[in-house]
Amino acid sequence: MGQLDFKKITGSIDKNFSCGNASIDHMLQSAWFLTCLNRCYTYEISTVTKQGKKILGYYMLTFRHFNQNELKAPLDEYSDGQYTDIYAMHIECIAIDEKLHGHKFGSAAMQHIIMSAEKATEICPIRILSLSALDDLEKWYGELGFKKLDRDSLNPQTIVMYRDLLTEDKQLILEQFDEF
Repeated sequence: MGQLDFKKITGSIDKNFSCGNASIDHMLQSAWFLTCLNRCYTYEISTVTKQGKKILGYYMLTFRHFNQNELKAPLDEYSDGQYTDIYAMHIECIAIDEKLHGHKFGSAAMQHIIMSAEKATEICPIRILSLSALDDLEKWYGELGFKKLDRDSLNPQTIVMYRDLLTEDKQLILEQFDEF
């Protein structure tokens, strides 16, 4: 397989696509409608082969709000009392074609999403990248730097996990505030 391409969808996804999880497949069927409403953005993961473009999967991004008091250190450490909200770029789902599981396309997509979220912090006040993980994927997300928060109240069969997007240079600046 060649280079992976990540593009926001411009129409309905392939009705025959399946990642092997019925609830995620069902969620993806409304992806175009939700993308048109700016409720979330859904991206297609593809590559070009000798036979042409091949769709490998999709991922869906939205934003989530967390109250600082719900989070664990170090996310709850810094506040001047005025801002208790922490905003996250949230991975609603990531879905790789079930025939392609085990070929590292999910890992490559996650690295792309993480880099995109880090870049987004340059223009948006996003502190964390969060996701709702299926139980059997908790360890994999942990290997990608995500930490377990709690069961997802919006989707109880999943676990909310997060990755702090605060850059190292900003962490050093915040440590200087501790000295005062």
